[in-house]
Amino acid sequence: MPEKTRDALHRREVELFRDHQIISEHKRAEQLLQETTALQSAILDNANYAIISTDPGGIIRVFNRAAEQMFGYTAAEMVGKQTPHILHDPEEAAQRAEYLSRKLGEPIAPEFGVYVTKAARGVTDISEWTYIRKDGSRFPALLSLTAMRGDAGNLIGFLGTVRDISEPKQACAELERLSSEFRAIFELSPDGFAAFTEQNRLTYVNPAFLRMVEFGQGSDSGMNAHDFDSKLQALCDPTHTYTPAGSMQDNTSDILHLIRPRLAILKRSVRDIHGEAGRFLGRVLYFRDITHETEVDRMKTEFLSTAAHELRTPMSSIHGFSELLLNRHYDETTRRDLLETIYRQSSNLVHLVNELLDLARIEARAGKDFHIQVQDLLPILDSTVRQFIAPSDPRKITLRLASDLPPVAVDANKLSQMLLNVISNAYKYSPDGGAIELATLTRTKHGNTEVGISVRDHGIGMTPEQVARVFERFYRADTSGAIPGTGLGMSLVKEIIDIHQGCVEIDSVLGQGTEVVLWLPAAG
Repeated sequence: MPEKTRDALHRREVELFRDHQIISEHKRAEQLLQETTALQSAILDNANYAIISTDPGGIIRVFNRAAEQMFGYTAAEMVGKQTPHILHDPEEAAQRAEYLSRKLGEPIAPEFGVYVTKAARGVTDISEWTYIRKDGSRFPALLSLTAMRGDAGNLIGFLGTVRDISEPKQACAELERLSSEFRAIFELSPDGFAAFTEQNRLTYVNPAFLRMVEFGQGSDSGMNAHDFDSKLQALCDPTHTYTPAGSMQDNTSDILHLIRPRLAILKRSVRDIHGEAGRFLGRVLYFRDITHETEVDRMKTEFLSTAAHELRTPMSSIHGFSELLLNRHYDETTRRDLLETIYRQSSNLVHLVNELLDLARIEARAGKDFHIQVQDLLPILDSTVRQFIAPSDPRKITLRLASDLPPVAVDANKLSQMLLNVISNAYKYSPDGGAIELATLTRTKHGNTEVGISVRDHGIGMTPEQVARVFERFYRADTSGAIPGTGLGMSLVKEIIDIHQGCVEIDSVLGQGTEVVLWLPAAG
């Protein structure tokens, strides 16, 4: 074969091999492109968030299936035809443009540029926007936007992902609402609360607790449980055992006896907090001030004990003397004397029970059964004095009544009952005689006119200590038993005058007598 022919054949073989390589590389490139496109389509179509890409001018190039479902537009309606501006609230875009213009010192138009300004400067922009669907409905979403650049660094477009945050925002709003409600409840509660984390760090104390213990400011700044217990124990009576809250079991209670900042009795309860999976999240201490309840319980116990004693005395006499009359024969004089004792003791018993019932009724009804009306005081005083009878006491009540008294708003019957108790005491506590004087007074107090009814005696009088206790139930200034009474009369007076929004003033000197003034507000 001629050499020229061989060279031609060789060149042809090289050309064919080169063509084959070019075709193979082209096919491989086509295959890679197809694979990449298929992968891209799979990612875009299966993403659970909207993916939108644009060219540098903002025209949409990619609008994935999630975007179609999220916004209600089809890709055919958006790609190559619209910018993302159509999906945004124009008013919100204008506000953001104004903000960016001030911040960057250059005018930013409220159009496509307002969304990509930061991304175009090389900053990944993540911001919340209000989006508008095709049907006009709105929803909040988080837009993550970045610029796309070519190999040479030139801007080739923008890529954004949009996540609907309606449910998270609603959940956050609901959580914030509940948190605000609970905080308002805790802050308004008269009971104290202290909350600790699972690491035993104090996270919150409400105002009521701070008022109870006066820990001072900064008590909710991460104090550990040990320091909290130490501060609280320092306020408690050392004669009572203090149990650290950390040693208390869940859902248990104990009693704290405070001596500082004031004497008080607190009921402390512990409740552990657990999550849905049972994980321990912390604990809450609940403090309830039961000082008043404890005092009321003590007073009830003392009252029942005293009442039982006071009732037992006349009942024992009645029972004993009745038994004597039933089982023995006495002459007429002795028999009458025993019957008079029974009568006297039964009268005392009836009087005691009636006063107890009056007190209970007034307390229970809180004045609801009072018939208060505006009326003149003098007719009530005159009627009360006329119906008063002091057995075997010839003294008359000396009256000094003003004729120009302003009217008062009172229940006439209750006022009469109150006045009769005071007059009766004046007679009983001046057994050696002396005038009983009833007078009317007027005064101005805190800019208001008050009318006073004064009852004065010249009897045994009282010490300041006795005056201080005169309204206690069953208390008697005379402990000898020589002066009859139940010790409830002045308690009734106090209850009645309180319902009338008045007050009682007592001026007494031991051995010289006592003056009781019932002050009532003038009507109108």
